[in-house]
Amino acid sequence: MKYSFCSALFLLFMSVHTEADTVRRITTVQPVNVNVPVGCAPRLPFQLWVEYSDGTAEWRQVRWQNSSLVREQAEADATMTPVGTNYKVKGFITGDNTTAQGFPVTAEVSVTNTAWAVPATPVAETLPLDEVALTGDNRLTWNRDLDIDRLLWLEVRQQLFNYYDTYGISTEGCPVADGWDSPTTKLKGHGSGHYMSAMAMAYASCQDEEKKYRLRRNLSLMVDELRRCQERTFVWNDSLGRYWEARDFAPEEELRTMQGTWKDFSNYKQQYKRYGYGYLNAIPAQHCVLIEMYRAYNNEQWVWAPYYSVHKQLAGLIDIATYIDDPAIAQKALLIAKDMGLWVWNRMHYRTFVKSDGNSQERRARPGNRHEMWNMYIAGEVGGMAESLARLSEMVTDAEEKARLLEAANCFDSPAFFGPLAQNVDAIRTRHANQHIPMVTGALRSYRGNHNPFYYNLAQNFWTMIQGRYRYAMGGVGNGEMFRQPYSQMTSMTGNQTSWGGRIRQEPTLNETCCAYNLAKLTKDLNCFNPNDARYMDYYERVLYNQIVGSVNPKEYKTVYQYAVGLNASKPWGNSTPQESCCGGTGVENHVKYQEAAYFVGADTVWVALYLPTTAHWQQQGVSIVQECLWPAEKSTIRILPNQTSKTSQTSISSLSSQTSKSSKNKKLAMKLRVPYWATEGFDVKLNGRSIAKSYQPSSYVEIPARRWKEKDVVEVVMPFTKHLDFGPDKADGHWLGTLMYGPLVMATTGISSWDEATVTIAPDLSDVQLMGATSGSGADANIYTLNFHGHTFIPDYQADRHITHYLRLNMPADPAAVSAAAQASEGIDRSALRELLQVARQRADEQQTWNNMSVKVPEYAPWAPHAFQRMTALMAKCQQLLDAPESGLRQQDIEDATANLNAIINQMRPGNLPELEDMEPLMKLIEQAKQQSQPSQQLQRALDYAGMVVRYVSDGSGTHDMIERAMNQLNENINEKK
Repeated sequence: MKYSFCSALFLLFMSVHTEADTVRRITTVQPVNVNVPVGCAPRLPFQLWVEYSDGTAEWRQVRWQNSSLVREQAEADATMTPVGTNYKVKGFITGDNTTAQGFPVTAEVSVTNTAWAVPATPVAETLPLDEVALTGDNRLTWNRDLDIDRLLWLEVRQQLFNYYDTYGISTEGCPVADGWDSPTTKLKGHGSGHYMSAMAMAYASCQDEEKKYRLRRNLSLMVDELRRCQERTFVWNDSLGRYWEARDFAPEEELRTMQGTWKDFSNYKQQYKRYGYGYLNAIPAQHCVLIEMYRAYNNEQWVWAPYYSVHKQLAGLIDIATYIDDPAIAQKALLIAKDMGLWVWNRMHYRTFVKSDGNSQERRARPGNRHEMWNMYIAGEVGGMAESLARLSEMVTDAEEKARLLEAANCFDSPAFFGPLAQNVDAIRTRHANQHIPMVTGALRSYRGNHNPFYYNLAQNFWTMIQGRYRYAMGGVGNGEMFRQPYSQMTSMTGNQTSWGGRIRQEPTLNETCCAYNLAKLTKDLNCFNPNDARYMDYYERVLYNQIVGSVNPKEYKTVYQYAVGLNASKPWGNSTPQESCCGGTGVENHVKYQEAAYFVGADTVWVALYLPTTAHWQQQGVSIVQECLWPAEKSTIRILPNQTSKTSQTSISSLSSQTSKSSKNKKLAMKLRVPYWATEGFDVKLNGRSIAKSYQPSSYVEIPARRWKEKDVVEVVMPFTKHLDFGPDKADGHWLGTLMYGPLVMATTGISSWDEATVTIAPDLSDVQLMGATSGSGADANIYTLNFHGHTFIPDYQADRHITHYLRLNMPADPAAVSAAAQASEGIDRSALRELLQVARQRADEQQTWNNMSVKVPEYAPWAPHAFQRMTALMAKCQQLLDAPESGLRQQDIEDATANLNAIINQMRPGNLPELEDMEPLMKLIEQAKQQSQPSQQLQRALDYAGMVVRYVSDGSGTHDMIERAMNQLNENINEKK
């Protein structure tokens, strides 16, 4: 990317000011000039460097106006924008009142025949998790130890229950699995997989030898018993002259007639000898192959997400093989994973294919079309299958097995999702968020083995879209498990509703924590290819320090599913086990690996990516990196010392300095230190007391050139936390919404219960925001920063809990001269945003009509659920009238209001196979009736508990109609019995 001079319109804005004007205004914005490969939409920066009239400067988010699907598809169409085409894309700096949409900017785009530059191999890797130890007394070490204690509290034989049940082994003495691994759900094994990963990571991070012993002992039992189950599938077939394999299981004639009811699954558990060599899963193999017949997500009649649970188990075994230093345990775990990975290859290679042309009915004419399988809502959720299989291919030594495992990884490509992404066309919108993030991580991991730029490009494009179009201040994404429309977070947040508590009401919990987990992983992996681009670790810091650290209750181990975001929100604590939900699973992993991305290393360079109190061992160079600081850190000291110890020893600087290492090679090593995006004032790096530069650009790395490090060398990093605002990309009720940031920390307050109370006037230079520094404390309460604003005390979001408000509706004075210049330069009423949204609405209406006209419904459910669809169609005519109306008598505000209303409805729409909140009204009436029972029976209480779970799932977007039906039946049966 290269930058040119500002456009003439931009210069007009810059030149208009008055001497009397005292409002801080934007004076310069980094102009944008990009080259884009033909056949692709342009990669536009999601943030721009802006300078103000008072001499300050910072990074600001930008919203580009090419985000409509129709516009992007046209830009990516080589026949419409051939080589040599030049065009402009308008955009706006958000949170600015120069115009109703923000401060106007323009990108100049040139279409070329030159492909995007793609790094061939990773430039750097993270230091192994077990070679970096968190130190000190802080919230991070507190959370880590809390997590380890919870893992040790869990009963390992409960994690084995479903495996024994599936492979004909007695479950006597095993507690029955619960949560999403329970007898009533079809996601069995997902929690056990996360349990294995978390145990392995806990072992790598644990500082207590007695606890490490117990972790290793439990994992040894887990691995031994899983291999025992897997070996039951090693069945020789004389007629075939080989072992029975995955390809032999469920031939097509049988597959077409297979059913998925609970009665059928009980029968399938008796058939483990037919699963095929190496099958290892906590639920029968029929669960996996039913997806080849495109069976929908339906917990009672069909499947949940069969390969999602397979992935969690594969990932757990791979993590055990990676982090456990007992060769017998590690090698057995790798063997189990490899045999299951080759089962997947066998099934995918022989029994599935890809056909992307034609309509859905034509693509589903034969079983096993992966284009359709992986494009199904939730049923097609495969987690990180591609990532785990690609990792396995790197770990095995046999060339044929390597090739097969890498092929299997790319069998989980989703053409309908990947194709547009590789062209930088936003295929994210309206998709299930956590279903698709791990797919992208898998694509990037497979790029290491297949070296196909297609996979790198789609991962890079996806990450950039997330940053510009979908993230919230704390780094999370999604609403009700779904991506909504691009640049619509504030509309989505303020319009979010739930039926929790028995009535439809506003719900300020969104941002599924699994999404934060997976986005952090993707960001870390991308940083390996571009470690000098600080944007990656700026984001990683954002999502780690805020949402991930804040997703565990420090008082009692519980984690959150959907995060608390917005107005008067409370963190919905739960998930006390890895199997309780998907976010219970990622939750037990999150807090035992905080340090995994602190350092990246190349041949002779270390990148200090995060400022965390740590001791790290760089074995290849024979040195230790010791960083001393508080957390969160405004200053840090770093030393490179001879490496006398390894693994997770919390060796002190003084003891390291007193030792002489024979392993040190005394090579010249360079150090690069991240200058965070927020470090706009007072940042400095000193080597032995002398600053290494006169100035530092935020969101970059500053380098200490390669040198032979001495024990007395000290690097000091000073980074005063600055105040700034993180604006949402869209307005709500005509107001910009923004979050107060204190350095990297999202700040939140209490005592605000309505948007009227959250509407405040704020000085453009934030002079009315008073930074109070950090309080003293220890453990979970160590080093808590606070700020004061408008009579409210704000604390870090990770520390907040009940009735907290993150976003404020902000009134910011605008420069009158700049507003006047913008008005003069405008072309009248701007209807572009409404026009684009109406295109989206028409497309959805056409999809619904096409499906309605089908004599044979394929798929079996409509594209869109009916209630919100009807609201959308009712509003379309009114919006069209505004588009057709003459400008005389028409106000821009009328257009803005209609756009906001239509956007809100579009963002509330769900796929046709999902229930809407209105569908739960009969269930909620039954719940209220059941609650009137003065002494509910045990059975009625169980029915109430299940019904409450269903209400939560449906509200979040993961519940199904069959769940509602089952909950109502259970309540009716038990209410009648009580009578």
